Amino acid sequence: MGATPAFVIHPDIRTMPLPRGPEAMLEEAVQLVAAISLDVVHAEAVSLHKPRAPTFLGTGFVDRIADIAAEHDDPVIVVNAALTPVQQRNLETRTKCKVIDRTALILEIFGARAQTHAGRLQVELAAAHEAVRRAQGDAQRANTHADEARAELSARSADVADRNCVIANLRSELQEVREAAAEAEAESEARVAAL
Repeated sequence: MGATPAFVIHPDIRTMPLPRGPEAMLEEAVQLVAAISLDVVHAEAVSLHKPRAPTFLGTGFVDRIADIAAEHDDPVIVVNAALTPVQQRNLETRTKCKVIDRTALILEIFGARAQTHAGRLQVELAAAHEAVRRAQGDAQRANTHADEARAELSARSADVADRNCVIANLRSELQEVREAAAEAEAESEARVAAL
């Protein structure tokens, strides 16, 4: 069984030009995706005047990507931009594929490369912080439509509270690992000094 196929999409937003061109940004994103052992089977830069609220990308482009994705074996679609949770869900619904944004991609890379327990905890902590940030954003957006979204807001608030508890536990565990490492280093130095 081969590597999971991946599509890499770089949105080139004309109203927000970057110092490097869209092709260079796309190539960088392709290399990042390859770093987590995904098989890039489609890579494309798409020019946008501005991001679309529902899916970030234009409807026609999303439909075309969904058609191309249907020809592949459940590709992961990587959008080289920061997506809102709603945009991510809408893209997943329209394409019937897993969609991740640049932040999730970078966290995946760090997670795959973490060698120590402390490193893995730091990645988990960063991922938990990102999940809280995204859930809070959802809750704030839901709050703008107050009557329709009270239940949604309550659920999101509970999710944020749960994730904050996870963050506190991860911080505590990471602190314990750091203290144990410092203690072991001090003992080692004391043994060396005693020689």
